[in-house]
Amino acid sequence: AGVAARVAAVAGPRFRGLHVYDGHAMRLGKTRAEREPKLFEIYDRVIDRVYAPLAQRSPSPRLEIVTAGTPAFLSSLAHPGLAALHHTVSPGTVVFHDTTSDDQLYPDLALEPAALVFSRVVSRPTDGVVTCDAGVKALAADAGHPMAVVLGHDDFLPLKPSEEHLPIRVPLHRPPPDRGLPLYLVPRHVCPTVNLAEVALLVHDDRPDLSALSLLRIDARAHDILPADHGLQLL
Repeated sequence: AGVAARVAAVAGPRFRGLHVYDGHAMRLGKTRAEREPKLFEIYDRVIDRVYAPLAQRSPSPRLEIVTAGTPAFLSSLAHPGLAALHHTVSPGTVVFHDTTSDDQLYPDLALEPAALVFSRVVSRPTDGVVTCDAGVKALAADAGHPMAVVLGHDDFLPLKPSEEHLPIRVPLHRPPPDRGLPLYLVPRHVCPTVNLAEVALLVHDDRPDLSALSLLRIDARAHDILPADHGLQLL
């Protein structure tokens, strides 16, 4: 509260509100019912101890309060105290969606994945296992195993990846996938997966031919490690 008050005093009329980070919500419980009471306690404290004192002294008529990444946004929307304020939620993963959101957070929302990793079967090293060309250079590994699921193949089980390849266990009771077969992988964690690519292939559902495809540059790719005026020559 003290830090926020000092920032508000320095910013003066430029001060517009608070951004409350609740990114640890995933660790507060496996289900929304488990997480929500703990999140409500956090929001109550923020409103009572930080937002309310600032709002009383602020020259701005309505201070905004921003909460909630993907793990917390439905609980944040349901909080009665936040509902009475100028409140915005900021979930990001729900835009593209991934298997973590589907399995652990909001299976009842029935979201569909909008960002897939395209791969192909490149080998069949042993019975019941095929290998595709998408390893940890194509799929983020931070969220654990399995790193992805195969769209349309619920009985395919991705195994431990290498840099360039992902072995997948497939059912033995039917013919294995042919070499060259396209596989569409839904990432376990889509945010850092997107960061691994320079461009994305954008598919327009309403177009029947090659005009349905276009390239989209990924501006969030990588990070600037030096200031813009560093003066160094790029080799």
